[in-house]
Amino acid sequence: MLQRHLATFFGRLDDCGDPSPPQVPGFVRRELEDYLRCGQLAAGFARVYCPGCRRDELVALSCKRRGFCPSCGGRRMADTAAWLVDRVFPDVPVRQFVLSLPFELRFPVARDPDLLCELRRIFVRSCFALRRRQARRHCIEDARPAAVVSVQRFDSALRLNPHFHALFVDGVFTVPSGARRAVFHPLPPPSDADLARAATRIFRRTLALLRERGLTVEWGQGPLLDHEPTALDACQQAAVQGGIAFGECAGCAVRRVGDEAARLAQEDRRDSGKFGRPTLQARYRGFSLHAATRVAEGREDALERLCRYVLRPALDESRLTWTRDGKVVYRFKRPWKDGTKLVVFEPLVLIERLAALVPWPHRNLVTYHGAFAPAASHRERVVPVPSADDGERPAFRSRQRRSCRAVGEKRETKPHLRRRWTWAELMRRSFGVDVLICPQRGPARACTGGRVRDPPSPADLYHRSADDHASAVAPGAAGRAAAAVSGASAAGGSGPVGGVIRAH
Repeated sequence: MLQRHLATFFGRLDDCGDPSPPQVPGFVRRELEDYLRCGQLAAGFARVYCPGCRRDELVALSCKRRGFCPSCGGRRMADTAAWLVDRVFPDVPVRQFVLSLPFELRFPVARDPDLLCELRRIFVRSCFALRRRQARRHCIEDARPAAVVSVQRFDSALRLNPHFHALFVDGVFTVPSGARRAVFHPLPPPSDADLARAATRIFRRTLALLRERGLTVEWGQGPLLDHEPTALDACQQAAVQGGIAFGECAGCAVRRVGDEAARLAQEDRRDSGKFGRPTLQARYRGFSLHAATRVAEGREDALERLCRYVLRPALDESRLTWTRDGKVVYRFKRPWKDGTKLVVFEPLVLIERLAALVPWPHRNLVTYHGAFAPAASHRERVVPVPSADDGERPAFRSRQRRSCRAVGEKRETKPHLRRRWTWAELMRRSFGVDVLICPQRGPARACTGGRVRDPPSPADLYHRSADDHASAVAPGAAGRAAAAVSGASAAGGSGPVGGVIRAH
């Protein structure tokens, strides 16, 4: 779809107005164009060779972007979730806090990364104040909460909806004098009154922040821009509202398809009062704070699933289907309360949504706070103690590190953990498939090298036929990549190459 319509989309945006400043920022262009090169052998590959059966696989390199690529986003999700479970969270209960923003703030927050950082800081400090207040009720002094916050820019319908997912330890830490490890104190769930107080505090601090920055927001009417909107602004505004930015149907809503029977059943339940009052949730002036999800201690599998949910990519390829008239259908994992279960996009409208979801570069989407912060004085006493001989986790490796010693003194060498998991380790951890085991001769395969070529130009990708593109691009989902690895050698083939898979 991108291959066929991306050139038309860029031409439409460039014709929207004055080209200075550019209507499409460079990071959005790179995100869309690099996705076309993701998984193509022309852009580079690695070679996995089995000396026993003398067969090898070519592993196509990926784009490594973080906007909407399902393959690269899935790899980053699995890698970061493994890091959080193994190297950040100790064996303590974890509670998820979710902050949803008012409709009027979604576009300004998505457009201004500095405003998003300030709102994240307000959210974390308000929740930390809630936890410290709970600790004082239980006579716990010098309480140290800890959290990991992830920013998501999308919802289930691919609308632009910036919100925050925070994983808090369900308690606080204290550091006794002379102790090697911090002491964890579990806390009871926050009450609805506590959450309502935190939501009110978030609203008031956000309002003061908007006044300080001179940003005018008309509550109930949408944001007011302080400059001439660009084409990307138009895409983002339409994505917030669930509409279309350009073309003959500009300003119209994207078509939604639902189940009328499900909608009527939901209305009957709401009218009869069977829904009940939601617990551990507070709403104030459009801000919604939810804290009902909790993972008990000792449940590493459940914690890793929660981390993957928090870190999941925006787009799920398995829910995309084509219609006979050339439109794209995106199905929801769960129907909405009004019965809506899918949305129907024109190809150019879907590219508008994907362009709006691309995050700003050089901005962290996952941050660590409190006792988990990189500069926290007692972080080493809180996080799990690493083990160099742990076979299931990345091993130690020595690295020369600069220190603040005088000139001429010997630099100290400290062992550091390898931060990222390898492609084969993630496949084994996520799907239980060891891609380095040869289906015919056992564990004999190894990555013996690779080649990085000059990537094809965007013009070549635009005009390449669909058949050529399908033969050159590897499957995007990691599960299909694992199937390609395990089944390529058994299926056989001409030449020394048994299959093509995608690596990161």
